[in-house]
Amino acid sequence: IDMAISPLGEVYLTGLLGMGGDRDYDPGAADLRLSAKGVDDGLLLKFAANGDYLWGGVFGGVHFENDASDLPVAICLDEAGNIYLGGKSLSGFDADINSDDQINVPFQQGGDFIIKYNSEGKVIWVKNFTDCQGQGVNSGRMYDLHYQSGKLYACGSYTCTNDFDPSPTAKNIKAAIPGEDAYTFFCDTSGTLTGLTTFP
Repeated sequence: IDMAISPLGEVYLTGLLGMGGDRDYDPGAADLRLSAKGVDDGLLLKFAANGDYLWGGVFGGVHFENDASDLPVAICLDEAGNIYLGGKSLSGFDADINSDDQINVPFQQGGDFIIKYNSEGKVIWVKNFTDCQGQGVNSGRMYDLHYQSGKLYACGSYTCTNDFDPSPTAKNIKAAIPGEDAYTFFCDTSGTLTGLTTFP
């Protein structure tokens, strides 16, 4: 679905892995198989500049899900090599991509999300927002995520009253009825909201 390239030429890929998928993600001689935790889960992979596989994993939920329920849409890097992955989930899920470390990093509910990983794929923090504030299903979603000069820039759509602040401070804004409204917001690298614009 998206890719990012570090200053050293390392390639980060994110995408969607469906239940029952059996694919070799190592372009070399090794055979690396990854399987989804649910029906559709997110995938994060890292390759060296020469194409060698470095690491990878799956994030998502184990419950029954709809098509594209844990969907990454954008990936970007900062100067320190940290990874920011944005997307949309219909329900809560585990953001940790290492299936062998017995660590769970859960989202408690669905909505748009940002996950910050270090350069080795360890979760630093997870944030979610635009979760519809008890008004039913939010049919909106994040469309893109970028990093520049210490800030993250996200854009997407929403259809109800949403908390756009990835930090605990609520920024509740109601969409025009009927239809979807657009948003763009800015947050720092700790996930704290620094600016928000909506487009009815």
